[in-house]
Amino acid sequence: MILMEPTQVIDEMNDLLDMDRQAIIAYRTALKSIEDEQAKLRLSQHLTDYKLHSVLLRKTIVNEGGTPHKKSSKSRSLSIQKVAFARTQSDQALLRALGESEKICEKRYQRSFVIGHAEPIQTVLQKGLDNSRRHMAWLGQITTDH
Repeated sequence: MILMEPTQVIDEMNDLLDMDRQAIIAYRTALKSIEDEQAKLRLSQHLTDYKLHSVLLRKTIVNEGGTPHKKSSKSRSLSIQKVAFARTQSDQALLRALGESEKICEKRYQRSFVIGHAEPIQTVLQKGLDNSRRHMAWLGQITTDH
């Protein structure tokens, strides 16, 4: 376990919160144009996962003595831009763009998880990592099946 200062932990959790918020924007953007109803249902579930996880991150930040960012402190991410562009293409292009976004989320959660935070932070990170891996697996499957 790497010992981090409380402010470092709060900053890291806020960075993850920003990433989750960007994923929420990406999924909302995708849901506006996806035509496949089963895919739409699954993407709605992924969106709900990110919404619920962002609540966990906000609670974690507060419990650690910090203040959650009100809005994403980062400008529109490349992932959001890819999803927005893919909306003009096809469902498959859109799903591939979301898959790329999930790979970024999975790597970021993995990097935070391996640090080995104290509980309950480690459990919150595991939840985010599990969500990203599940989303990525489904997106990988659905884009290779078509």
